[in-house]
Amino acid sequence: MLNIWIDPLPAHYFAKRLNLNHNKNSKGEESNRIESKVALIGHGNFMNAIREAFYALDLSKVMDDTNDLGDIRNNDISLMTAAYKELISQDIFPIVIDSSPNTSLSIANALEQLNYDTSFGAISPSTKQNSDFYSVYSELIDGGKANKISILAYQKHFANPLDQVMPKLDPSGLLSLGKIRDDIRESEPILRSLDFLSIDIKSIKASDSQGLKNQKNIGLNSEEACKLLHYASSSTKLKGLHISGFEFDEETNTNAGVELIACLIWYTLKGRQNAYFTNQSKQEMTNFIVELDSWDQQLNFWKNEKSEHWWIEIPSLKNENEGLVPCSESEYTLAKENKMSNRLFHILSSY
Repeated sequence: MLNIWIDPLPAHYFAKRLNLNHNKNSKGEESNRIESKVALIGHGNFMNAIREAFYALDLSKVMDDTNDLGDIRNNDISLMTAAYKELISQDIFPIVIDSSPNTSLSIANALEQLNYDTSFGAISPSTKQNSDFYSVYSELIDGGKANKISILAYQKHFANPLDQVMPKLDPSGLLSLGKIRDDIRESEPILRSLDFLSIDIKSIKASDSQGLKNQKNIGLNSEEACKLLHYASSSTKLKGLHISGFEFDEETNTNAGVELIACLIWYTLKGRQNAYFTNQSKQEMTNFIVELDSWDQQLNFWKNEKSEHWWIEIPSLKNENEGLVPCSESEYTLAKENKMSNRLFHILSSY
């Protein structure tokens, strides 16, 4: 069925390293059933080079639940919406490597059709009206396809979202490049709250993304970008990832650029392994109660000792995910000192 939308991989040597028998039944006949939990999907002229770099990495512990489905035949938004809807409805996590913003819109459409109340996240350097992020953002808002929008790694000199009138923008889901540089761990609860994430490669600084065009001199380093995707994909709430915004400079050596994208994929898969062990049931957590002088009710923090994830309980959300919203250990530590982070203040004030 997926062959309608996706061109399967040819029998290159790197494809042979995968379990590509997911579309066969026990008799070797074609079947529409997909066994894998993660699907790699590509689009564009450089996908073979990206795959060459990716399959040169150590895949011994990251590919067990992953299949590379091949490349998109036609990147029409309405056409690919059906493909992502089929994958997500089967609890398959698509990782799509596609430079255009179309994939973000297709996955957002699929989530809407599956009745998700979508929290959309973007790792983007700019919120200017002529940026790739803004074009996606506008479509999401105009089409009512996102309930909340979070932005990470934005650079204030390229337009600070806090200074703009942007509907659906989640104040608790904003983290600038500087704040990430101060403590990247504060991005984890934001990323854990998302249903879908898009990363614009232009958010990674030029010195760490050689071989790609139009990169900025200031931005995330490659290790930070990999860490953000590892955090995000460790969440069972996240239903899809779009790696976007890259343009290869064919007049230069593109090895560094393809290796960067290959590593982003690898760390996403590594994080996805953790997602299967994440559980936010209170029965498997430790409860910490904090009294704040400035708040008229006690705060209940919860910690999953296995994943080391922290949550704060919102009484008005008792019927939804046990009323738990992601938070960080440092936010709990601040509360013990009778202080509240700006992020928790926004969260608690919004319910």
